Amino acid sequence: AGLPVDPDPAVHFLKVRLLSGVEQVFPISSMDRDTLRGYLTMGDHGEPHPSGRFFCFNSQQCAVAINIESVAYAPFLFEPAIMVAPEPPVSAKDVSFDIQVYLNRCPEPIKITVNPDRADQNEVMEGEAEGFSCEDCQVQRFLEYLDAGYTPFVDIEDSDGEEVVFQVKHIDLVMVPLVVCNPSLYEDFARIIDGEDEMDEEA
Repeated sequence: AGLPVDPDPAVHFLKVRLLSGVEQVFPISSMDRDTLRGYLTMGDHGEPHPSGRFFCFNSQQCAVAINIESVAYAPFLFEPAIMVAPEPPVSAKDVSFDIQVYLNRCPEPIKITVNPDRADQNEVMEGEAEGFSCEDCQVQRFLEYLDAGYTPFVDIEDSDGEEVVFQVKHIDLVMVPLVVCNPSLYEDFARIIDGEDEMDEEA
């Protein structure tokens, strides 16, 4: 659900090690791989990132925002699609609503439980999402502000209604479950949860 349709038959992975020592591996589309590689290498075919700091992309299960200035090591790996085993199915009840934020020099993430976005940000901004407001797409806005470099600080509200503020330059990496920032996926998730609850009641 996370990766776009990719004309490249191989399955690509980004293995990134940050200056803090944190290491993660993400499935990545060939298009996003090429864009990020260009930003990192800044060679003859590379272009500076518009915001100068973050690169955001959708991986298999999560949206990812990487602070380019915090990358120490980033091999771009690939495997033939036939060699990659599909991920095992996950019960909807095991899906996390936690955003993980890695800060400079911190090996462990700050985890913030949030309410999933209920509306598409573009539709809200264009007045096409009747009954919804900016509060219903706050996670999308959080990622957009990182990607575009709008402000030196970003904020997000947790599921208890408490606001959390971050200084952007101290963020290394953000990982957001796609179900949290993609309203269509959340609608599918909610239907699955309802179905699992009905099966539990029948059992």
